[in-house]
Amino acid sequence: MGGVYTESWVSVGRIYRMTAAEMDVYRYGEERIPRVTDATVTIGTFDGVHLGHHHLLEEVLNGPHPTVVTFDPHPRHVLSTGPNRLQILTPTEEKLRKLAKLGIERAIIIPFNKEIAGLSAEAFLREILVNTVGMKRLVVGFNHSFGRNREGNIDFMKSRAADYGYELRVISAHEADALAVSSTRIRMSLETGKLKDANRFLGEYYRTHARVIEGEGRGRDLGYPTANLAFIDEDQLQPGEGVYAVRLRTDDGVWFDGVASIGRKETFGDHYGITVEVHVFDHELDLYGQTIWVEWIEYLRGQEAFDSAEALIKQMDEDSMRAREILVKK
Repeated sequence: MGGVYTESWVSVGRIYRMTAAEMDVYRYGEERIPRVTDATVTIGTFDGVHLGHHHLLEEVLNGPHPTVVTFDPHPRHVLSTGPNRLQILTPTEEKLRKLAKLGIERAIIIPFNKEIAGLSAEAFLREILVNTVGMKRLVVGFNHSFGRNREGNIDFMKSRAADYGYELRVISAHEADALAVSSTRIRMSLETGKLKDANRFLGEYYRTHARVIEGEGRGRDLGYPTANLAFIDEDQLQPGEGVYAVRLRTDDGVWFDGVASIGRKETFGDHYGITVEVHVFDHELDLYGQTIWVEWIEYLRGQEAFDSAEALIKQMDEDSMRAREILVKK
């Protein structure tokens, strides 16, 4: 059996502890995948596992042995030759957590490379979906395609259904606020401070995995000790510059309320790049060297430079008060 992914959480007071949700996970080509002869299958990158995806995944969950076939790394990281590398919403670990939370039974991860990209649609359908996974029912979006040069379009899938003995279900676009929910739209919302929109379209709070790194200790001198963060996956999208109400989960599975800042430390004349810092409320935690999760709950304000440390502290007091008011209601 492949790995079993487990995770979800419940609140206890203002601290949050883990409970379990399970999903079998297999990597194609690296381990034996038990064939299930009546699997309900969908295919895709599912970056964000957002509400548009939920609409399709609900249909998958209506069938026996709901299975998601997905890719790692993101296909555009292998195929794109442009200078602007795609920033993703959900690295594989986060994608699996969200799929498990929805109730998906199995996730098959295809290690995406040039060889997989070169597979014909016929070979991908026959060797992976039918012979390996055991697909009996295929659920896809209205514009989905797979295989070399995306030749496995909807017409192709329809034409092969009788030959391979599967039922095809094509899902129309899911609409929210009269605009299609998409990973691209969510990325734009995160980058421009529209966190409420991003979280609404994601169906839960945006979440990032980070390592706590050494900082300069200025926050402690100001009465606001902070953890300086570096994202584990450099390809994961960092929210736009600003101040945020957040929740932070430590290595032992406990979540804490706090406030985060993304930006340059211009008040102190620093211009060497963007930093990500998190201050935890009411707890003295030694987080250095830990890997933590951060949930981005609400955008508070944009970044700005202050004339003095005193003015900055006053603003930090206001930010913390507002963040506490927000988080106690979430």
